[in-house]
Amino acid sequence: MPDRPDRHLDKEQEMTLKDKKVLVAGAGKSGIGSASLLIRSGASVSLYDGNEHLKARDIYDKLEGKNL
Repeated sequence: MPDRPDRHLDKEQEMTLKDKKVLVAGAGKSGIGSASLLIRSGASVSLYDGNEHLKARDIYDKLEGKNL
């Protein structure tokens, strides 16, 4: 199978997330995982969830469990 050039990025093409502002919508498993990855990549993350009953402390605890 031939190598597809669009599937591989060289160093000049890699996305740099350091110091970028990123909004993650949803604090479920995927949102927490995405926020965790982005934070480790150096991004400044805002996490939004429309659930009125969700407490900020619960979100912090979930992120803390990701060893950030």
